[in-house]
Amino acid sequence: MSLITSDSLDRASTHRQAFRALLQRCATRGPAKRINLYGCEFLSDTELSQILSLCCDVLTHLDLFECSSLSSEFIGVVRAATRLEHVNLRGLDQLTCRALCAWLGSSSVCHLRYINLSGVSDCRDEVLTTIADNRVSECIQEVYVARTLVTNAGLVVLIESCHNLKALDVAANLGVSDTMLDAVVTH
Repeated sequence: MSLITSDSLDRASTHRQAFRALLQRCATRGPAKRINLYGCEFLSDTELSQILSLCCDVLTHLDLFECSSLSSEFIGVVRAATRLEHVNLRGLDQLTCRALCAWLGSSSVCHLRYINLSGVSDCRDEVLTTIADNRVSECIQEVYVARTLVTNAGLVVLIESCHNLKALDVAANLGVSDTMLDAVVTH
């Protein structure tokens, strides 16, 4: 049983005000190129979809770190943001491997240089293979998959296919061996 406190009601009210202000800002000043919604724990898939639909033509940076209420439903709208270069989905535990693969394998993801999927518990080797096998492999420079289910096999495919890769975080992944980490460092 969850206890509703005045603090949680205040945060929900603040969230609603901020959401309305962001929509108003996009309507009056034009779409935002960068959206940082770090820690918006009350943000719903529907609300995010509304925001993204206003900005998808120009959006280059999207930070959803710790937006814990989001599920995989918003990924369909992210596909319309074809200019995305930087995406932080860290801690979005409800995202599925299937949704990530569908998005990363789409032709709309062709400018992505940075992706953070750390803490996405369903992030598996299939996600890394999808990155490696599609257009995104040509420009991806930073991949963060700490505390996920990726293994040596997924990392090998990623490293062999993504020649511009400069940063890779695989901390706290039980499926990654010390031998593999040594190989990554020498690559």
